[in-house]
Amino acid sequence: MRIDDADRWGQGPWSNVEVVSFGFYDDFTNSNSGWPNRSGLIWYKENMWDVWWHTGYQTSSGQYQIKIDNGPAPVVWFWQPDALAPYWPPTDKYCVETRVKFNSPYGWWANGGVVFGTSEKNDDIYALCLGIGAKPDLGWFVVHNPQYDFPHVGCAYKSGKIAEGEKGTDYYGWNKLQVSVDGNQVEVYVGGIRGGKWTISGLSGTTRVGLIGGDYEVSNNDIRFDYFKVIPNVSCTQ
Repeated sequence: MRIDDADRWGQGPWSNVEVVSFGFYDDFTNSNSGWPNRSGLIWYKENMWDVWWHTGYQTSSGQYQIKIDNGPAPVVWFWQPDALAPYWPPTDKYCVETRVKFNSPYGWWANGGVVFGTSEKNDDIYALCLGIGAKPDLGWFVVHNPQYDFPHVGCAYKSGKIAEGEKGTDYYGWNKLQVSVDGNQVEVYVGGIRGGKWTISGLSGTTRVGLIGGDYEVSNNDIRFDYFKVIPNVSCTQ
């Protein structure tokens, strides 16, 4: 690009070449955009329980859903499937962003959030998760789970918790989650409020991203995601 002001200065010099990374954006209105539509049986007892986990599109509302059916304790505890995006960041520097809520009337003792890094085998995950308890208890935490056994115990890997907080969360509505990844460094924002910045060993080699959610005690949870965005080679901005 160059400026041409014929009335006064004439043609200016060409600008330097700039690389622009557009990345990936999905508002979940197209059920063919590449996210997994799947279900798995948790527990079955004839004439009593038929309990499943689900991940899939809710295109009528433009949302993606992770749902755990109602079932008896403790067999339904810690079912937390993730859903990996159909997009891989081309480098280990990127911003990943989503909005998540616990759909009424569900939402007790559950987790939901964004996976900002995982291995190709999906067994070593890094995530920014919300943790919801009894009304109106809601907080966030950063976790590294190197022993993820899909679809069990995703966010709820207590020994992998790196940091936690409450500011920026909304128990009753949408929660904007943003994670900047730069090699082994990660910086998080929740509801537009900076949560902190940390170095996490091994993160740079796990560049698959996605969504995660489920219960850690009380089932019948309906977790919704409004959109999903990844922009490579940049940090998140407010």
